[in-house]
Amino acid sequence: MENTAGTDVEMIIDSPPVVSIPQKKGKSTPHLCTPPKKQKRTTPIDSIPTDGNTGRETSQIWDHFAKFIAKGGKRRAKCNYCVKHFAAETKTNGTSVLWSHLNDKCLKSPFRFVDRRQTTLKVVPIKVGGQENGTSSIEKVVYNVEDIRRAIAEFVIIDEQPFKVVEGEGFKKLMAKALPNFELPSRVTVARHCLKIYQEEKEKLKKLVKNQHICITSDTWTSLQNLTYMVVTAHWIDDEWNLQKKILNFFQTPDHKGETIAKGIEACLLDWEIENLFTVTLDNASANDSAIKHLKALIDDWKGVILRNEFLHVRCNAHILNIIVKEGLDEQIEPISRIRNAVKYVKSSASRFASFKSYVEKTKLDTHGLLSLDVETRWNSTYTMLETAVNFEKAFARMYVDDHNYRKYCLQSELKGHPTTNDWQLVKGFIKFLKIFYQSTLKFSGSLYVTSNIFFHEFFNVRSSILKYSCSEDLILIDMAGRMKVKFDKYWENIEKPENLNMLLFIAIVLDPRYKMRYVNFILSKAYGFLLGKLKADNVEGVLKRLYNHYNYSSIETFTNNIGDDTNMMGEVDDILHSQWEKHLEDEENIGKKSELDQYLMDNVEKPKDFNILTWWKASSNRYPTISKMARDVLSIPVSTVASESAFSTGGRILDSYRSSLSPKTVEALICTQQWIRSPSKEWKVQDYLEEVQKIEEVEKECPGAPLSID
Repeated sequence: MENTAGTDVEMIIDSPPVVSIPQKKGKSTPHLCTPPKKQKRTTPIDSIPTDGNTGRETSQIWDHFAKFIAKGGKRRAKCNYCVKHFAAETKTNGTSVLWSHLNDKCLKSPFRFVDRRQTTLKVVPIKVGGQENGTSSIEKVVYNVEDIRRAIAEFVIIDEQPFKVVEGEGFKKLMAKALPNFELPSRVTVARHCLKIYQEEKEKLKKLVKNQHICITSDTWTSLQNLTYMVVTAHWIDDEWNLQKKILNFFQTPDHKGETIAKGIEACLLDWEIENLFTVTLDNASANDSAIKHLKALIDDWKGVILRNEFLHVRCNAHILNIIVKEGLDEQIEPISRIRNAVKYVKSSASRFASFKSYVEKTKLDTHGLLSLDVETRWNSTYTMLETAVNFEKAFARMYVDDHNYRKYCLQSELKGHPTTNDWQLVKGFIKFLKIFYQSTLKFSGSLYVTSNIFFHEFFNVRSSILKYSCSEDLILIDMAGRMKVKFDKYWENIEKPENLNMLLFIAIVLDPRYKMRYVNFILSKAYGFLLGKLKADNVEGVLKRLYNHYNYSSIETFTNNIGDDTNMMGEVDDILHSQWEKHLEDEENIGKKSELDQYLMDNVEKPKDFNILTWWKASSNRYPTISKMARDVLSIPVSTVASESAFSTGGRILDSYRSSLSPKTVEALICTQQWIRSPSKEWKVQDYLEEVQKIEEVEKECPGAPLSID
């Protein structure tokens, strides 16, 4: 049986076989190393049977001590690991001394708590001047046994390994070289360790989210096994003004209906004891509109409700951008289709790819990019394909002249042709237009920085670009921009309607000390004209003041609303009335003075070069105590559901065809724990991936017998 306990001790190399962990009766005695198998007791030469009892003693301590009667008729207990013995009279001596000896004092006990580390010997080469001189020395390696066990479990969790990896031949060889005396756990033990880590980390996270205003993102996904899963991710800014993002739950749900989604979110919040829900970001499926209505009804009486949940719903803005661009690219655009056809030819085989590379060399193109074929239903992949393809225009032209197979391929295609010079010029215009949407999508999808304060900028960048290209001289661009404008107006143009656009995303730019309300007034007047712009700005300022008043007076108002007609609370009513009277006097004395909000808006805007908005608010929280609370909540709003959608990538890898038998609870534990314990990741970019592939290709060239391409 393997040891699964949770405390470090020193291990003895080449210890005997193992059995169950000894525990002192009535007291939990943690151990890491399991004791040797219980061996049959033999009566020492100078001893006699104890009370004639040949069965198992009540306490497990007797697996490690043997009773005997010493000279003088006194009962003694001798340690099985050393020569020491102790008084063991049944009525006068307990087992505490024996346990203390076994765990703390016996130099030969495998359960002794010494330095809680295991040692092994390792042969290492001796280097002189950085070079090995052919000799070696023995080096003592000390390691923590429990740390290794936890590291193995974390390796399985973080790198999405199957539990059986610890029983694989390669892993055993690795551990035999690294730690030859370490006893590897079985797959069952590793699974148990993973679930234990999940429970430990969940308890830690519960303490972190307690009393915080939480924004959540949620999405649903169907696995390869046709099972529907739902993920809920929490976003908040902690007491040290650090942005936090943690997956709370990843669970099965019977369907995608709005009521089901709402109940799933409610169950998650109750499980985590979260009452202060600030916003919920969902994609634009109609079921999610229904989910928000049901959720508002479910949590209407929760104490953390802000302005009666008027601004609870945030639509995924990355999804809205996707809808807008797809509408513009919905109809087939022949220049794009011809370039896609040419790229498809090159990417269809290794020999064609190698031939194309020769044309790149012949035309002396100074580019290290790689061609990528798009997924036609994903416009961002189309943008990436076009952006890289235009760099190889000359290579494609040379291939069309020299490669008769390519010419034949072009003539036989539905489009009947090779990309022309005019096609490349038009596509360069498309790239310039689509780049605005692509960059905005990347900014909306950020997970390592706050995104609510960048929405205002990207909103007007996209709007002005669509209007600009609507007046283009190119008919294709005019048609594309016109169709995009229809979708833009549907989701974003009417900013006064909260069901279309959450006004808190406009408040976020006001809470950015580099811009404030003056910037909002300026941009809205430029975009909509003076009169309409002022009406929209007044609407933004009205929401800002309502939010400020809520944060400024919420504690008294909440308590007063809960008083009701209960006569038992008259003493508390008097206290509240007294507090309100003092507040009234304070307000009368402050007539003519500026409120904290007025002072913040009138103070000069910040103009630093390297500005971190969270650092600024942390330093200014004493100066603006109420507004800093607003900023802490509003800035934590995620403008897209990308954080939740990324969990489905992990879910798809964990729930592959070979591990589809994992229980839903195990799947949730693996996905959540991976995100909780892994190191903070960097933002992933397609260009980084392409550059990495290029480096791999260069390595392959250096290896004998390397393939001609990595296609």
